[in-house]
Amino acid sequence: MALFTDEEKQFLQEALGVYLQLVQQRISREQAAPYLEMAQNVLEKVDLADGAGGGTPSEKPRGISDEWFQACCLSCDKLAPGGKCNDKITEKFPGKCDPIILYERAKQKPNA
Repeated sequence: MALFTDEEKQFLQEALGVYLQLVQQRISREQAAPYLEMAQNVLEKVDLADGAGGGTPSEKPRGISDEWFQACCLSCDKLAPGGKCNDKITEKFPGKCDPIILYERAKQKPNA
């Protein structure tokens, strides 16, 4: 499970941007440079905490069963390294993406 949601990441980025603007109004650019570097480091750590760029595709997205992962996610082009799904629907509603819905429907037909 991701440590930060996309909304939280966006919030942190915007908050740091506003903070840096205020810092630059009060001190010179040279004095503000360490603050800018520190803000960039914080944002990089947020990305690293969520496994961006460092994970393996074998990790499954949040809320996805092993069965769905094996049958649908491994062959889906929206699965990013680290197990993050780039489908906006799956991010908000795990298991409600088209590949999983189609898989479940196909699985239920022989039983009906």
